[in-house]
Amino acid sequence: MKRLLILLVCSAMTSISNGQIQSAEWEKYLEDGTLEEVTYDSVSGSYYLVGFYDGCARNFKMIKLDSSRNEIWSATRVYCLANEIGSFYS
Repeated sequence: MKRLLILLVCSAMTSISNGQIQSAEWEKYLEDGTLEEVTYDSVSGSYYLVGFYDGCARNFKMIKLDSSRNEIWSATRVYCLANEIGSFYS
């Protein structure tokens, strides 16, 4: 279920996580959340972080950082259906 949600949210971006980036480096942006994915958008030069809260995929936070890792925006949402998450960020 979590992997399906990540694919819906990040399908247009190139993944750079997969163990290549240390989670601890990014968790400060997610407060008490669990880092699930870091992606990099080569067009905008921005990083996207996706975290899940309470061990549940429906509670998540996405943060967009520019190439110097300054926060551009963040959003915390509670959605129950994968198609709602996909449509929210498409």
